[in-house]
Amino acid sequence: MNICLPTRDRNGLQSQIHDTFEGAPFLALLDAETLEVEFLSCQDSGQGSALKERPVDAIFCHGMGQPTLTSLNSLGIEVFVTAADNLEETLQALLDGHVRRLERAWTCSGHNPGGECCGNR
Repeated sequence: MNICLPTRDRNGLQSQIHDTFEGAPFLALLDAETLEVEFLSCQDSGQGSALKERPVDAIFCHGMGQPTLTSLNSLGIEVFVTAADNLEETLQALLDGHVRRLERAWTCSGHNPGGECCGNR
């Protein structure tokens, strides 16, 4: 399974999960079987461009906007919410079956002027 996670840094399995998918400086592409990690920079191209032509089965994140969730779901990409701090913890939660699909009601409906999540307000 190929999973994608928004990260703050590029420190392998110890990479810290970014608070939101859209604002992440990097996307980690993790092969859950081999544990190989590839990092894509989103600083120049954004998340959508960074993921083009990349095989992704699922995305794990702390939060995401409604339009992004709808777009990813329309492409057949499942999105899951994680409370984990890093890639390794997220992978362990997946292996232990402690994951849940991100529901539209849990998504962010916008961002504050500083770019922080609105907290679904």
